[in-house]
Amino acid sequence: PARLGAEMLPRLEVALQTIEAAERDGLKHACLTDPDARMLPEGREKHIHECHSFEVAVDQDTGLLVAGQTTQENDARRLEPLVEAATPHEPCGVVAVTGDSGYYQGEAIARLSESGIDTCVPDGMTAHKMRDGSLASAPSPTALRYDAERDVFICAKEKRLVPTNKRYRGGREMQLYRVEEDCTGCPLAAMCFQNKPGKWRETARALEPDNPVDVALAQFLKPERQERYRNRGKVVETVFAFLRRVLGYSRWMVRGRERVSAEGSLFKCAYQFRKVHSALKG
Repeated sequence: PARLGAEMLPRLEVALQTIEAAERDGLKHACLTDPDARMLPEGREKHIHECHSFEVAVDQDTGLLVAGQTTQENDARRLEPLVEAATPHEPCGVVAVTGDSGYYQGEAIARLSESGIDTCVPDGMTAHKMRDGSLASAPSPTALRYDAERDVFICAKEKRLVPTNKRYRGGREMQLYRVEEDCTGCPLAAMCFQNKPGKWRETARALEPDNPVDVALAQFLKPERQERYRNRGKVVETVFAFLRRVLGYSRWMVRGRERVSAEGSLFKCAYQFRKVHSALKG
């Protein structure tokens, strides 16, 4: 039988410790080569990899970084921490935020809006509708209409969606509704379920009038709001283009939370030096 060499035994011990730590923390995945790495969407394709994330906040007027840091969390949890990190570096504080839909979290949107920050971060559905141009278009054949007197939604085939239970979702209390009869055989079923298997159509309604989350999402019906969201890429994606195309970095060169954080600081410095030099030269 093959024997383990002197170099392999310590590696196996570290691997076992990593697995035990992941089980204690309730993690579904563990990276044996970098225990600090987490399963995160990476790049434009959003493939899930064991990696670290580099997040930035950019001043829209100057193009300078006001925050740049590494994290092992998904974007949806990072909106408020990123705003908090950027605030000390803005002379007048952060007054407006524009972010990708990946940063959307209802509770965070509500808190930032209530604090007076103009928050332009759509949820996934709103962002999808902006991309395909259907956000302000004519109502879909599958659109539901709400009957406030009876508290039911009615579909195009006159089937009723009645109240079921309540749930706190996306920063607001929601009343859930479900169709009384299943949708089997309905000619609109494929459109209603977006070509995915389904029998029972459901929807939800926010119970609080003028909820800050609904108010923020309703702003995206305005063309100027949509334009602001589309233009965010010209500001923030410049940073990542510089890292990938100019510096040639497509992956982290080190492992471990502390080392990755240090490398992220170097990225931030390189971008800032280049930006300031270009401004002075111009």
